[in-house]
Amino acid sequence: MMHRVFGLALAAAALAGCGTLLGEHEEEAEAHRQVELARTLEAASNLREAAHEYSIVAERFPNSSVWPTAVRKAALLYANPANPSRNDSISLAWFNAYQALSLSPQEKEIVQSHIALQGRMKTLGDELGRQRDVSDSLSVAVKKLSATVTAQGRRTQDVEAQLRQATEELKKLKEVDVRLSKNRRGR
Repeated sequence: MMHRVFGLALAAAALAGCGTLLGEHEEEAEAHRQVELARTLEAASNLREAAHEYSIVAERFPNSSVWPTAVRKAALLYANPANPSRNDSISLAWFNAYQALSLSPQEKEIVQSHIALQGRMKTLGDELGRQRDVSDSLSVAVKKLSATVTAQGRRTQDVEAQLRQATEELKKLKEVDVRLSKNRRGR
């Protein structure tokens, strides 16, 4: 009886081990399938979807053999100007993850250059955004100022017209006054 329980326990442990191996094999196969999908999308110049697929592999399968490739490709594709979903922050994060791997000195130098460039691009992009905000604010201020100047110009014209009219009326009143004064003296 003891041998039988021990045998069942041993068989269960062996099956559990096989299940783990089978699960790992299935994960590896799924990671490979998704990398192939990403490569196909990249070859078709669908960089947005390719970058997304590489990111999925990098996030879901960190223990797979294709993880380094997925991380590197995600970093490169998110940095690619032809990618409509280009994102310096995401690219920088993937480059930093890739840099943590065991790389040859030459490849490590290339990755560090990419990180420096991506950092600079992010800084310049942020600065460009701030400049756009300032430019937009200035544009709004110029439009308001222009509207104010136009309105003041119209008011100035109205006041000048009223002044001319008052001057004309004053002249007429003076003429009337002069005539009345002459008429009083002549009587």
